[in-house]
Amino acid sequence: VADRAIRAGVRLIYLGTTASFARDGEWIREEEPIPGKLLSSYSFTKLLGEQAVKELYAGKGGLVIVRPVFGYGGRLDYASVLSHIIRGTPGHEAYLSFEKKKSLTWMEDIVRGIATIMEKGNDGEYNLGSGQYLRYQKVVEALSRIGYSDRGIIWHPHQDYLGDHLVRVERVIRLGWYPEITL
Repeated sequence: VADRAIRAGVRLIYLGTTASFARDGEWIREEEPIPGKLLSSYSFTKLLGEQAVKELYAGKGGLVIVRPVFGYGGRLDYASVLSHIIRGTPGHEAYLSFEKKKSLTWMEDIVRGIATIMEKGNDGEYNLGSGQYLRYQKVVEALSRIGYSDRGIIWHPHQDYLGDHLVRVERVIRLGWYPEITL
């Protein structure tokens, strides 16, 4: 896809992930982030994909890398842990620690953020997150207070491959985007 986009002279929006760059207690910058511990095949393959696209576009321009963070919600959300708690999905495995901080971002805010970047942004790298950092335990407790249960979720907190997920999002905010829905 990247090769065809270069040949056609069109801009490519590549969806990466901040999972490849997460380290406990350190902020993930937008420009030239440093890879963290690659503890999952997901983060490793996403990092390889991002590096391959960067190499193809080196010196050519026309590449935007967007790294959305912990998308949840909306009618098309079938994958997030929050959606599994709300639906009461039995047997869903969650590799998240209750003690770690995460930036949870409403899916429609992510879509609006990508549209804003496409319309107003320059080539480069953008993190896209709510800027609100919550311990997962607080989110699960809040959901349980309003009647949802995580009883069907199989938690693997010792295998949390993201740690504290602290993400810088200043570039997209400077374009006029901000999250409309926060927890």
